[in-house]
Amino acid sequence: GEKTRVNGVDQSSLADSLKTNVKFFLQVAESKYPALAAGKWVYKPEQGIKPSPAHLQCLDQEKQGNCHNASAISDVKARARRTELINLKKVLNSRGMLEANDSWVWESQVEEYKVLPYNEEYPTVVRNLLQNRTIFLIGDSFHRQWSKALTCELMNVAGFTSKEANRIVKYLKVFTSFPDKVAKEMQNATSRDYLVVNFGHHFDEAKKGKKWRGMYTRFLEETFNNPKKSFGSIPRRHIFFRTTTVRHYHRRMGDFNTNSSKSGGTEPNNHAQWSMYGGNYAAQPDQNMIALNVLTNRTLVNTSEIGILDTATLTLARADATFDGSHLCLPGPMEYWSRMLYYRIQKLQELERLEQKQQQKE
Repeated sequence: GEKTRVNGVDQSSLADSLKTNVKFFLQVAESKYPALAAGKWVYKPEQGIKPSPAHLQCLDQEKQGNCHNASAISDVKARARRTELINLKKVLNSRGMLEANDSWVWESQVEEYKVLPYNEEYPTVVRNLLQNRTIFLIGDSFHRQWSKALTCELMNVAGFTSKEANRIVKYLKVFTSFPDKVAKEMQNATSRDYLVVNFGHHFDEAKKGKKWRGMYTRFLEETFNNPKKSFGSIPRRHIFFRTTTVRHYHRRMGDFNTNSSKSGGTEPNNHAQWSMYGGNYAAQPDQNMIALNVLTNRTLVNTSEIGILDTATLTLARADATFDGSHLCLPGPMEYWSRMLYYRIQKLQELERLEQKQQQKE
């Protein structure tokens, strides 16, 4: 039959571009310079991220994200930790992180790593993409951080109310087991919603000992073997596995639980390699490769439609944005996680409109 087209794109080519090509992600992870295999960070001060005072105040509510004013961190433990790291020069940041003014922009010509363009239409595009939908973020403190970055942007850039933003973004805490209350919450999800899952930081040698690889594999298999039970009515192609970010502790130079450690950098590094980071408990890229291989395991039920949001690759190059060796500064690279997700959601919605048109023709 005749191909349905929207904006000059036909249904089959759009569908093909959205298919998850795990082999490609594995190749990127194994590249000498993974960030450059995916795109690059470019210094463009005029396009950088400079939140308004209200937006910054909103971001500062996240206890492990304020790199521009340690004395204003609300959580006593996090404030003491960040202050100590800065004073002892254990953590290094770029000027942009210390001034809440990130001049580095992520650019990519690779479909899987493209981000929604930030221009005058951006607020309206984001509003239209997310109206009457929910993005569920299942995972650890990185998803707690990201949920704050998303809700603050929705309120301060896209013009949603606080109530609307908190309905659109829902963070559900999962570390190393899948609580019943999370599965129960997911039963409220609809076919209009989206889900990003990440399990990683609590499955490494520091937390699980030498046998962490087997434990991680089993947990992923159990979770993805029955997507309906774990994730409710969300269509499989609305589900994304987000790759786990490297911890920016310098390799074998201490960690979160040692007296001395070193982490971060003074500017983004597009030539960053996995072997530079991970502290005393390096897990990347091995851990992400385990996850990618689990998602291609033919014995699992229909995981082929589940998308990969490979934030690990672009964040590898941003050691300069580390809050404490593990967490990330807000504002910072997480804004590009959001734009990458928005780009994928936009493509999915385009495909769904094409499919709807095709059905009407038939």
